[in-house]
Amino acid sequence: MRRKTLLMCGAVVVVALLVGAAYAAGLPPFKEKGEIDAADLCPSLGNSSQSLTALKEVLPDRDSYSFEDNVSPLTESRAADFTSRCFVDGDSDQLLVAKTEMLEDDSGTSWATWVKGTVTHAQGTTPFEAGTKAFASGRLAAIYMPCTTKPVTNISVAVDLKVKGSASPAKSRTDLIVLAKNVAKFAHHKARCTSPGI
Repeated sequence: MRRKTLLMCGAVVVVALLVGAAYAAGLPPFKEKGEIDAADLCPSLGNSSQSLTALKEVLPDRDSYSFEDNVSPLTESRAADFTSRCFVDGDSDQLLVAKTEMLEDDSGTSWATWVKGTVTHAQGTTPFEAGTKAFASGRLAAIYMPCTTKPVTNISVAVDLKVKGSASPAKSRTDLIVLAKNVAKFAHHKARCTSPGI
């Protein structure tokens, strides 16, 4: 009986030491998620409060996050050259990319094929209401919308979740749509589009 008690006490001590070591090392379930502030976000993500909420839902847990924004300078003569890229990294992994391209194409038919060929996770998309064409899944949201009529230019927006978080696919889809719409609104304004926005 005494031997069983000693073995049980020894097992409890070993488990306590393992739990303590996991906590000290920041391993799951004790790992803390890094904080993201609105001031950290790429300006090209548009409305910072909406984008912040959406990002916190879709991104996986990481110790730290970093944002890199690349927005092309807009010139009076070449508005069609406008592009933007927002790269979201966490613990040196690329987690999400939000990109905008100006296209001199008035047909959305080839656009969907083109976008799906440029992103990591294009499977399982379904349409949603925005712009001329839009589709999304739990890993991607994309919008094609008019910008100008003379010359004909359109904005292509794609938000690609490279590493998924713990949100359900339906929740991720909803939040990626919010991000894509915010990126589209930013691009529409920044590129001085004259066609109606979303």
